Amino acid sequence: MKLRTSLFWMLAMLLIGGSVQAVQLFSLLGDKDGYGVGCPTSAHYLNYGSYGDDNRTASDPYFTDNWYVGTKSWSQDLDLTNFSPTNVGVWIKIAGIADNRGWDADIRVNGTVVGKIQTLVLYAPDGGVTHDWSRYFAFNVPLGLLNPVTNTISVNSNPADDYIIDYCELKADKIVPEPTTMILLGVGLLGVAAIRRRF
Repeated sequence: MKLRTSLFWMLAMLLIGGSVQAVQLFSLLGDKDGYGVGCPTSAHYLNYGSYGDDNRTASDPYFTDNWYVGTKSWSQDLDLTNFSPTNVGVWIKIAGIADNRGWDADIRVNGTVVGKIQTLVLYAPDGGVTHDWSRYFAFNVPLGLLNPVTNTISVNSNPADDYIIDYCELKADKIVPEPTTMILLGVGLLGVAAIRRRF
């Protein structure tokens, strides 16, 4: 009986302390080139472009590196077929959006708000208004909100406000046990089965 109890606790510790690894799927639209002019995050975008600029290259999606007014939507694929994520997020780098007109811009996935861009509550390095600065935003996406492959991402902004997007990225993570952990677990279970047959 003591031997069985010892084996039980050994297996329990193996499961608790076993190694795991994260597997990630991602979908990137845009080329992370700083709006086509090399503007880094947390930088004053007016030094890297101006209203109305179209900095796109032939490889850029239509909604990146180009100034827009109001709501902008696009389709983005993230193939979750045979992949059960434990966490999904949307990352976006954007500049120019302001909420000083009483309008909080938001990010939507398949029509549902997943986060708000409240620029005026963020710091402004120069003491001025923060919408003059390039910002990087990340929001969690509820797992049940995603479609198996194609999703609609939207920036819902003030109809009179213009802004520019550098890129948008969807990421899905799944935690899986390391192969060695599974082997050790299998060996332990075989040992338990052998002990049960002996007693």
